[in-house]
Amino acid sequence: MTQVTSADNGSEYRTAFRSMASEIRFWIHAPNQGFESSIEQARALFDRVAGSCTRFDSSSALMRANAAGKDWAAVPTECFDAIRAAYDAYVLTAGLFDPRTVEILTELGYGSSLPFESEQISVSSSGLRKTGRVRPWKPTFDQARSAVRVGDEPIDLGGIGKGCAVRWAAQIL
Repeated sequence: MTQVTSADNGSEYRTAFRSMASEIRFWIHAPNQGFESSIEQARALFDRVAGSCTRFDSSSALMRANAAGKDWAAVPTECFDAIRAAYDAYVLTAGLFDPRTVEILTELGYGSSLPFESEQISVSSSGLRKTGRVRPWKPTFDQARSAVRVGDEPIDLGGIGKGCAVRWAAQIL
């Protein structure tokens, strides 16, 4: 649901909506003419990222890439760039950030979207397996075809996808 508030003097514009299990707020000070178009573009961007980077929809671009594993999977630009950002974070942190968490999150009970707004979330660590040594993550990218190979272990883009969407929307706005 979108909530819109505008100051009487037209010096600011606010809107809020839910996307990716989060409340997203745009607050524009001194909006210029035509800012409504930018708002629509930024909102559409969130929709595209949410649709292509989710692990909760088996037909999403991310899940197709996960299913392809070592084979090439063509993905939309937003998904390609988010996977690339995840890999950059993996390299920058020397593997401390690792998006190959789908299996462990599912074992913890986070295999589907949780009702965050209800504040009644429970997950279980019973039966959680120890993973042992983790192999390096070496995805491959084909920028020209917007195609990726994520490897044997499925990845989750939750935090990276949200962060990318915020950064890209800020550029639009």
